Amino acid sequence: MPSSPKILQLRELLAARGLGTVARAPEGFHTGWAALDAAAGEGLPKGDIAELNCLHGGGALAVAECIHAAERGRYYVALIDGADGFDPASVETSALTRLLWVRCHSAAEAVKAADLLLRDGNLPLVLLNLRGCADAARVPSQAWYRLQRIVEQSGVALLVLTPRPLIPSARIRLILHGHFTIDDVERSCADLVEGVTFEALRGSSARRLVDDAPQLAEVG
Repeated sequence: MPSSPKILQLRELLAARGLGTVARAPEGFHTGWAALDAAAGEGLPKGDIAELNCLHGGGALAVAECIHAAERGRYYVALIDGADGFDPASVETSALTRLLWVRCHSAAEAVKAADLLLRDGNLPLVLLNLRGCADAARVPSQAWYRLQRIVEQSGVALLVLTPRPLIPSARIRLILHGHFTIDDVERSCADLVEGVTFEALRGSSARRLVDDAPQLAEVG
């Protein structure tokens, strides 16, 4: 039986104030990117939001590897591209057959697209890339809690790529670490991902990072 609107509003209010309701153990979705799945803990949480902070670059690489992982796992993935910055040449042509690419021109537009796409529930993984969006920090917290309710109902794994911590409703926050130089342009995606590591934060630690995060400039 679906929850009433008043119950949903109460849950949103409690979450906004950092007061959790009964904890549940979300089922994990294995993307096929071993390092990402391990850092998230048995895969990305289904029916939840995971935020991937690309503080010092590597975001384009993360998008490409997630698409390649979808090809290896023979599932379909959606990329909601907030700044319309995805380069199809960055992935193998065969991997593009597993991709639904939604091209947007702002974070606000991308969040609206996610609101619609996540309701479908047929795509196991949705990537929402807000890197390069000048208005990413202006997305209201209410919009994130609304997306949280939608993914809870659909069971989709939502991974949001951001230049810094932004999402108060994210169950898990992953911080991408990697050292990239101009010489890496000539290296393959497979070689580059070997040098990528992730740091994971959960619960109250993840929420505090949103409040304490400085206004960082995006690199990469």
